[in-house]
Amino acid sequence: MNEQEDWVDLAGFRFDPLDLEKLEQWLHDLPIVDGVDEAIRESLDLMSTASAYWLDEWGAYATEASQVCSALHKRFDAIYQRLEFEEAGTIASAVRWALWEHEGRDSRLTASYALALAIESLQQICSWLMELRSESLALTPGPEVNLANLEHARRELYLEEIGARLAHADYLASARHALFVARLCEQAEHLSAKAEGYHVAELMRSAIEAAAWSARGSACGRGNSRPDSAKQLAAAQMREQIKRAAVSILSARPNATRRELTSALLARGVASAPTIRKYLDALGLSPGKN
Repeated sequence: MNEQEDWVDLAGFRFDPLDLEKLEQWLHDLPIVDGVDEAIRESLDLMSTASAYWLDEWGAYATEASQVCSALHKRFDAIYQRLEFEEAGTIASAVRWALWEHEGRDSRLTASYALALAIESLQQICSWLMELRSESLALTPGPEVNLANLEHARRELYLEEIGARLAHADYLASARHALFVARLCEQAEHLSAKAEGYHVAELMRSAIEAAAWSARGSACGRGNSRPDSAKQLAAAQMREQIKRAAVSILSARPNATRRELTSALLARGVASAPTIRKYLDALGLSPGKN
């Protein structure tokens, strides 16, 4: 099997979630839009902080680090739903459930979830930028993006920009919370290694449980009190975007298989593979299972 098949997909770009240098190189090729650099930098900084939990004492990543982070990202939707709407306990326990009881430290598993959230925040911005590029090139076909066309497309897609920025901020806030919990877990792990720190470690684990419940309650509250919340708005826009693109592809290739349709949507940079498959199924636009 190709090693890259296990990597993370970001708007059609596949990368090792711990190789931020390669990711930054790809990001430099996206359309230059005022005010977006800061949002991208925030996501990258959080990814860097989260990935550092996998460094060993010599400054190298643990052997299984990349594999665990990639697997977690593939199961992100399931973990996210479990944490926000079910009695899942801590973030680490939800990650273990999704990764078939992986035995990694709580701090690393929690930080890996923070990494996945930061990637999702970046996904929102990148998907919008890819759509912006497509719209710009449609105005004047050619290999290069015309800046005037880019600004025109940005005005036309202002609702998509609002949705992308709101969703980016929402995912980023969740990532920061997960990193806070990862730090608590790390402190509890250090204390547990000392006989005199056992009782304090137990108190910290109670605090970690409370933090998980607090985050879950806040998420449910946001969903109930804000029907037009960032995630819901972004989800509605993502659903419509995938629907339009899928209908367009299927009209040109009516015999396309599920895998071919997903690959075609990935090539357009619409969303990640798990997100595409989820919405295709929900929309009834998923041909066959091959």
